[in-house]
Amino acid sequence: MELFVLAVGSVLIGTVIGGIVSRLASIKAAFLTALGLFVVAAVLAILGEQTPGWDGLGYSIVATILVTPLAVGTLLVALIALVFSRR
Repeated sequence: MELFVLAVGSVLIGTVIGGIVSRLASIKAAFLTALGLFVVAAVLAILGEQTPGWDGLGYSIVATILVTPLAVGTLLVALIALVFSRR
């Protein structure tokens, strides 16, 4: 249950980050932020696969439960901003 709350909280923080970036900078910047977060998640997943023991598990957990939902929330807000843009 605690991990679910952590993942949902990470999505909510990602939506706030995406909203701030898309409002202050641009929608393209929000997409680039989401892409950067997905790259960070991929690097952490690769490190988790290559690192033995508990350290590898830690990298995998951070990639799966924290960074990927953060990127999904940012991407969701960027897509919503793209659909509802008035330009």
